Amino acid sequence: MITRVPPLRYRFVAGIFNAMSWVANGYTAPFTSELIRSYGVRGMAERTTAIVELAALVEAELGERDGHMLLGFASLWNGCAVCALGHIYAGNLAHFRDQGALLPLDERELSRRMRHDSDAELLEYVERSLTGPNDARLLGLIRRLFAIKREGKDDHVDEQPGDSEMLAAVISAYDWMNLCTIYGEGDDPPLIAFSSLNRSYRLRSRYARARAAGR
Repeated sequence: MITRVPPLRYRFVAGIFNAMSWVANGYTAPFTSELIRSYGVRGMAERTTAIVELAALVEAELGERDGHMLLGFASLWNGCAVCALGHIYAGNLAHFRDQGALLPLDERELSRRMRHDSDAELLEYVERSLTGPNDARLLGLIRRLFAIKREGKDDHVDEQPGDSEMLAAVISAYDWMNLCTIYGEGDDPPLIAFSSLNRSYRLRSRYARARAAGR
């Protein structure tokens, strides 16, 4: 991965926005200066606000876990590890908090597979992993997301009105977002839960211990 380093003035302004993000959300994104370089301060603010509003809508419709998982896979198929893993990690934390168990989609394993697997092979990994009785809905949504991303269509009947439009909006939003975010991740993308759950050190520590025990 070639990391593009934005000029100092962009990094300075990004530092201000990152400080605000840390106070509000408990994390800072490594690509803020790249968004400012590409779109300017106003454009960055408008676009990130739109992304946050879409993410909130998806989460409200699908739940915290599945919402983050879909945002993550939209980025995964664009090759943006920092966004993909950040949202998948957030979904995993939500599942672990609510169920007291691990979802089989290990973000570290997905990070490794992203380096050499094709998109179809990544989907096959998901299908092999999500075999539990409560995984069918999430697996179906990921399959549909993949179909819309690769084929531009969805042949399924919506379980809820507007499902297909929502999935298409997720793809469209992260297609342009990842054009910038992919430049901010470097060779070793940081693992940041793009959720207020990133604030919970206790939850993240318990989750990390459970993952380590199963690897």
